[in-house]
Amino acid sequence: MSFKKLIVIGLALMLLVGVVGCSDDDSVKKYNLTVEPKTDGTGEVTVEPLKDKYEEGKEVTLTPSGKGEHSFDHWEGSGYDGNTDNSLTVEMTNDITLVAVFKDSVAPSSPTIEDISTGTYNSNQTFTISGETGATIEYSKDGGTSWTEYSSEVTLSKEKTHNLVARQTDDAGNTSSNTDAMKITIDKTAPNWTTEPNITTTADASSVGISSQVDEEGTIYYKVISDGVTKPTASEVKSAGNSNSISADTIKEITIDSLNAGTEYDIFFVAEDSAGNLQSESRVKKVEKVGESGVVINFQIGGGGIGVQSVNTKAEDKIIITEVELIIYEESDYDINGKNAKVVKNKTKTGSSLSDIGGIGLYLPSNNNYTLVAKLSGTINGKVESGIYQGTTETGILEAGATKSITMEVSLN
Repeated sequence: MSFKKLIVIGLALMLLVGVVGCSDDDSVKKYNLTVEPKTDGTGEVTVEPLKDKYEEGKEVTLTPSGKGEHSFDHWEGSGYDGNTDNSLTVEMTNDITLVAVFKDSVAPSSPTIEDISTGTYNSNQTFTISGETGATIEYSKDGGTSWTEYSSEVTLSKEKTHNLVARQTDDAGNTSSNTDAMKITIDKTAPNWTTEPNITTTADASSVGISSQVDEEGTIYYKVISDGVTKPTASEVKSAGNSNSISADTIKEITIDSLNAGTEYDIFFVAEDSAGNLQSESRVKKVEKVGESGVVINFQIGGGGIGVQSVNTKAEDKIIITEVELIIYEESDYDINGKNAKVVKNKTKTGSSLSDIGGIGLYLPSNNNYTLVAKLSGTINGKVESGIYQGTTETGILEAGATKSITMEVSLN
């Protein structure tokens, strides 16, 4: 075969191969694959292998990854709606367009409850709540058992303790933790007496004991007024400044002192709870004549003589009389200290009890005007005192055979 003929055959074969090859490429179908995040900046998808077009039947692996606070949630498009495979393998049988949905997976911070704080109040209280823009805010008045969607200022008016918390849910459905609970007590009712003030300790020389009880924790105020004075208002009783704290349903003992002997008092009481609810009306307790820190001596005069009939103290638990000295002065120029006065008679008698002293007496030699003074010794609160009394006086004409009873009150120096 000639060389020229071989060249012609070779060229023919090359042309045939080229024609066949071109025919095969045109017969293989190729498809487009489009993948993108639903929202820019939320995530990205890695495509393996990455090509402009994919031959029919070719498998492609798609791997999504979130950015920042976002994480992959699901696929949308081309029959893959709702698919949550984080690594998805697709077979190219047609053009495919997929959207990767990335979701915010971080819960928002708790909202802020404003214009109110934990405490007890005697009036309605309001509050507001602030949170993230677009978030749904809810609040609960029972610590999180039941929830109400917040829209505007809320007023607490029911008399009870409200355990207030709040939370918020963002657009992605992430719910925050609850706020710290606020304990809000609404109390608009004044306390009631379960035991009204009453005397438990008999009035002595300067004080009296009172007991009372109310149904709420708070304060008892009192005001001491001389008997017969106009009744003060509840606010006036409080402003007197005399107060004692009191626990709920617990008997409170109060000692009221600095009272004057021989005086009758009206003591007015009013109660206020810890929320500041003051009773509208005060209660009065009448204290009869407060015990006197002195001694009463009863004398019997007759037959030209004078004697002690009885000696009584007004506060026997504090004062014990052990000696009585009777001194009779001429009336003229008498001075309580005995100056410029002539002693007509005097006599002293001692004893361990009042009955021992009761027999002391003096004989009066003639009818005349006299001044009678008694000086006593004894103990005060167990301490021995001498001459602790300066007597008051009693004067008059003592007629022979006449009988007269007189009472002389002797008070402490």
